[in-house]
Amino acid sequence: DVVHLPYLYAFTINSLRNYDTSQYNLDQYIVNVIEKELATINPFVQDLY
Repeated sequence: DVVHLPYLYAFTINSLRNYDTSQYNLDQYIVNVIEKELATINPFVQDLY
């Protein structure tokens, strides 16, 4: 069965299964995703202060 996930999360899951992807690169990818999400909500968060 194919589970339809948002692209980034599906990509992350596939990366976890892919052992020829180094752990460092996977960690960097996750950090980049988190930073992009934070950058998206950051203007809203700044308005709270």
